Amino acid sequence: MVPTGSINDCEGRHNAAKDRGNDSTDTMFSPHGKMVMVCCHDVPLFLCDINTKGEQQFYSIALIQKLAFMLPCNATIGLLYDIGCTLDQAISKRNLIPNIAPQLTCATAVFHAYAHQFTCQMVYNPR
Repeated sequence: MVPTGSINDCEGRHNAAKDRGNDSTDTMFSPHGKMVMVCCHDVPLFLCDINTKGEQQFYSIALIQKLAFMLPCNATIGLLYDIGCTLDQAISKRNLIPNIAPQLTCATAVFHAYAHQFTCQMVYNPR
């Protein structure tokens, strides 16, 4: 288990997880970005517009739920995500997806690993 302090430090370091943006240009229909779920072959499975500032966790949760709905109940879901450590901790702490959580394993993509605390790298490294 990763110490909570390490996860909090990681969360504070990532710009994607922070509330950023320009309020004067925000409208209901102006997306701030896209979030895409792809398979291990980089084939897009699901896509959603990010309509809030920063990457809010509910976008990730919604994509995970959609994927789990399409898979057999006993399927294992492996998730590589740049802030997978904070998402995994939020899922556990808040019991966000209790039916899916046992079959879900979160990891931090290697590309983003060095932005994380060492303890985070140890636990969430996909290798």
